[in-house]
Amino acid sequence: EDEDIALYVQGMLEKKNVRVHHQASLFDLQAWEDKDDGTNGVRYTIQKFASKEHETFDVDRALISIGRVPNYRGLGLENTKCKVTDGKIAVDDYQRCVPHQHIYCVGDATMDIALVNMGETEARLAIDHIYSTKKEFVPVIDNLSTIMFLDEEVAAVGMNEQQCRKANVGYLMARYGYEFVSRAVAMGDTKGFIKIIVTNDREKRVLGVRAVGPHASSVVELASLAIHNGQSAYELSELMTAYPAITQGFQECLRMLLGRSILKPNVFPQLVLKSWEPPSFTRGRCYQTTPPGKKG
Repeated sequence: EDEDIALYVQGMLEKKNVRVHHQASLFDLQAWEDKDDGTNGVRYTIQKFASKEHETFDVDRALISIGRVPNYRGLGLENTKCKVTDGKIAVDDYQRCVPHQHIYCVGDATMDIALVNMGETEARLAIDHIYSTKKEFVPVIDNLSTIMFLDEEVAAVGMNEQQCRKANVGYLMARYGYEFVSRAVAMGDTKGFIKIIVTNDREKRVLGVRAVGPHASSVVELASLAIHNGQSAYELSELMTAYPAITQGFQECLRMLLGRSILKPNVFPQLVLKSWEPPSFTRGRCYQTTPPGKKG
């Protein structure tokens, strides 16, 4: 995720006495036990990338996370020609195992995106393809939402800033702090923000949304269909949210992008508006506040 999301999550962890090591690798890890007093723990050593120096820490426990591995043992793949590439079963656009036309595979075994909602989408596609007479439909999953269940919920849909820059897509980004959302103030939980990314042109097509804090998953769902349909911030701004609701922050964030917010961006650190263009971009930037084709 983008740096603002990553640093926010890091800050939450550090408040719980979690130590985060940057620019370092795990050099050594060993369990130890003192037979005299019965105490035990784990001693680990990291190596810093820049200086190559070593630093050692003692902790009570260690959890080594290596991620998930597709489990396809015992399926009888050896009796087929199904290809296994980089530890995952290779499938085509319709979830058919390559090169077979009659064997389908969905879920984590394909390891495209190891999420429950992705597995269900793949399964529905496979069933539809098996029984449908029209075989040309392939779903677009550019609006797949994800959630990180931390102390402050982190939810995402669409592209982030890093992905936009990598794809050389010019963008306009607005970030709206929960400190200015009435519902969050009433709840006594103003930790978090809403972030919307749109194309930096007259259309202002919605590219992605990030939310950190209470009801974050509900916030990003407001933009899911808009991203899938290629809608603009102008169209999304026509949403009428309830009061008081966290989604008001989403609505006001959109207004910041369109120059219509009651709060001026960049006056407070929690209200940010910035743009980015590819290095080769030479045209003047256009901050359109009226939808194309409309007077105002």
